[in-house]
Amino acid sequence: MRVKVLFTDNLVSRNRARWSAAEIQKMPSLIVGHRGTLDHAWGSVANRWGIVVSANAVKGEIPKDLSPEEKAVVDKEGYWYAECDIEVAIANVPSRAWLAEMIQSLLLSENSIGFSYRYMRCPNCECAAGDLRSPKCPNSYEDISYYERVDVQEVFEVSFVEIPDVRRARILEIDGIKVEDLLLEQK
Repeated sequence: MRVKVLFTDNLVSRNRARWSAAEIQKMPSLIVGHRGTLDHAWGSVANRWGIVVSANAVKGEIPKDLSPEEKAVVDKEGYWYAECDIEVAIANVPSRAWLAEMIQSLLLSENSIGFSYRYMRCPNCECAAGDLRSPKCPNSYEDISYYERVDVQEVFEVSFVEIPDVRRARILEIDGIKVEDLLLEQK
């Protein structure tokens, strides 16, 4: 069974952070081959449910419900997101119908894919340091509406979760069938 997920985009996330379009375009080469878990359960092999087999960065249609700061981002960069295909271990997921039911109940409809990064940058900072944690930066984390993650390093998590940090992170398709269509089939 193959599941396609949108795992991040270049908009501001729930924790007041964002990736630039350039950083998103680096992610696909870093994520392929990583294993996934259910709801951040890293410690057990039994909780591994699949492996990322392909990934892409996509310049997509701009969402309608943007905040003023997100609108400024897409005016500058466009709307970028990253998606990946995960080959699901059937032993850990009983069936496509079961997965669709879990999605409908919102237990596994979202995903969390975490990347480490080198530093945080203020979105409109003019200081030479560029790093929000630098003593040369006049801003503090508490004073800015969001920060940008810079220099993506590696993947540290691939997990289905109930509430993702990235608002639009979600399952897009199961075995090539859009989730919305699978849910309609269930009714």
